[in-house]
Amino acid sequence: MKSIQEENIEYDKFVIGFAQKFQEMQRDYNNLSAENKNKFEKDIMTAFLMRGMMGVTEYLAQWK
Repeated sequence: MKSIQEENIEYDKFVIGFAQKFQEMQRDYNNLSAENKNKFEKDIMTAFLMRGMMGVTEYLAQWK
């Protein structure tokens, strides 16, 4: 079992790594053409929408 301090260190490392990856993705996104930016945004919105629908479906399935 990890101590609270070890848990906090692990979490901090994760957040820092995540922020670095996010900044890298943002730089790459900024280098895309306007066409590819639009395509990417549509693809992301579709993915979030589908995930949301799956969540609602799973929630409603629990009521059966």
